[in-house]
Amino acid sequence: MPTATGYGAWAAIVTFTTYNLSWMVRDILNGHWPLDFTDFHILIYAAGAVFLVATCGWMLLHLRGRRPGWLAYAALAISVVVVTQMLVSAPIFIFGLKAGAIDFIELTAYTLILHGKYSLPIALAATALFVWWVKRTARARLSHDANAGSHS
Repeated sequence: MPTATGYGAWAAIVTFTTYNLSWMVRDILNGHWPLDFTDFHILIYAAGAVFLVATCGWMLLHLRGRRPGWLAYAALAISVVVVTQMLVSAPIFIFGLKAGAIDFIELTAYTLILHGKYSLPIALAATALFVWWVKRTARARLSHDANAGSHS
């Protein structure tokens, strides 16, 4: 559970940071000062959705002590992007437009196509970095425990 929460927090921080930085760069390139926080609530909502989806996804992936491979982690990263985008798009249809399911799917697909070229590589890289860190710290912990046991 702590690792799942850590992955969720890591994914939310990466999401929040990359979107903030990309919007700041966009604003600077358009000649605006980037301290306009009008989209800040959207970032908080998106980061919260990413946290929940990533945490639940990590727990499902490691259910009953499974040891997934790199392809499973890649699928996790992609699913976090897709499911989160659906969660972010859902309120538009639930509270706003009252459009049909086809419109919801079209908006989600359009947004994924538009933002996917950025969000998918970032999600894949961030997940790979987190998995590498988890595996590295686990090996270091095992090595430390083995060395401590040999000195007693």
